[in-house]
Amino acid sequence: MKAVGLFVALIAVAGCETKQIAELNYSERKALADQLVQRCIEQGVPVTSPQFQLCTSAEAQAENAKRQRNLIQAQRAQASLSRGFQNASNSYNQAAAGSAAMNRTITCQSVPAPAGMATVRCY
Repeated sequence: MKAVGLFVALIAVAGCETKQIAELNYSERKALADQLVQRCIEQGVPVTSPQFQLCTSAEAQAENAKRQRNLIQAQRAQASLSRGFQNASNSYNQAAAGSAAMNRTITCQSVPAPAGMATVRCY
C-alpha cells in the first residue's frame, strides 16, 4: 500500500517542470522567456519601465528555483519508490524462505533403548 502512495506521488511530481533552464533548447527558452514577460505584464509592470528588466530577472530566478525544487522532489520520490519496492521484495523473499523451511519434510527415527526408553532422532 505504501508503494502505491509513493507511485502516485511520483506521477504527481513528474508532471511538474524538472528540466533545468540550462537544458532547454532555443525554442523552449524562447517560450519560457515569453511566459516570464507575460507574468511581469500581468503584474502591471510597464514594458518600457526600468523595473521591467528587474521583474523578468526575478521571475527567471524564481522559475529556476522552482525547477530545481521539482527536480529534487522527483528524485526523492523516485528513490522512495525504489526503496519501497526493494522492501516489498525483501519481505516476499523472507516469507518465501520461511515458508520453505516450515514445509520441509522432517523424518524421525526411534531407536529402542534399555529400561523402556527410546532415543528419537529427527532430521
